Amino acid sequence: MRILMGIILGLFLATAANAATFTLKSTGFSEGKTIPDVNSCEKGDVSPELHWENAPSNTKSFTLIMSSTDTPVGVIYGWILYNIPSDTISLSEDVRRLPSGTLVGKNSLNEMEYRGPCPPDGDLHRYIFTLYALDTTLDLSAGADIDEILNEMNGHILKQTTLIGTFSH
Repeated sequence: MRILMGIILGLFLATAANAATFTLKSTGFSEGKTIPDVNSCEKGDVSPELHWENAPSNTKSFTLIMSSTDTPVGVIYGWILYNIPSDTISLSEDVRRLPSGTLVGKNSLNEMEYRGPCPPDGDLHRYIFTLYALDTTLDLSAGADIDEILNEMNGHILKQTTLIGTFSH
């Protein structure tokens, strides 16, 4: 009976561990809170620290997309990283050295770099950091645009998580 209870407990714990929520967080700001000035266009476009946990065990790579939908011109993309290795669990603030194999896509300014929050004066905008766990690495070169990346991701998303921050001047 003791062995059977141990097996049942083990199965329960394994199931609970697999059901853990895939989360994305930052030490710089919390969900729905203000993104620090240092991470904005006002203070040098320093990328925020990000960390995540509980990615699916069969993740082969991650894609990170920072976007804002609170614009009159549609979605603005400020940062796009793809083919982030599956063993990566964080990106440091002002990340200068990306994990080996990580590629940078073109943002909405047609640049391959981080561009932080920069809404018009007086406007409060939301900035959405979305992390995708993929079952593959994307067959793209550095500098791909958002449409190419989303197309390659199609059918390969295991899970996704978001972290939303706000910013205004």
